[in-house]
Amino acid sequence: GKGLPKHTDLVAVRDGKVVPRALAGPAEQLLEVLDRPHDENYDEAIEMLGELSPSQAALLKGKFATQLRKLAGGKSPEARLAAVRTLAASGDLKNVATLIYAMTDPEPAIARTARDGLRRISRRPSGFGLADDPAEADRQMVIEKWKAWYLAIRPDAEFEN
Repeated sequence: GKGLPKHTDLVAVRDGKVVPRALAGPAEQLLEVLDRPHDENYDEAIEMLGELSPSQAALLKGKFATQLRKLAGGKSPEARLAAVRTLAASGDLKNVATLIYAMTDPEPAIARTARDGLRRISRRPSGFGLADDPAEADRQMVIEKWKAWYLAIRPDAEFEN
């Protein structure tokens, strides 16, 4: 069961591999549920969002990127992680500012996911050398380097932090 979702109805077997099932409903409904943390389907929606393939994330981010960016700064750590994973998997440069902001998240998993997403988007596999559990000064130094990198590409970029 390692690596499988809690609810096995969220997966399918294709060519002998377990893969996440496509979105069960329209993306609008999935994101509506994520806006309501007390909804009975909230946990399942987070799991589904967190398990999107890069191609599914790219489809979702096109129409709902603003909502995903808002969710990345929300109250729920699970929703923040799922949103950051989706934004990182999309590979879109427009998400860099949000991913840089997510690197300041107090949850280490969210900060690492944002860091890894920035590495993927920038095509810099080692990024700026940030460890998995960095000191705060090191994290701030690397965030400033990511900002400088992004400003070199998009001089008009605005940051949330």
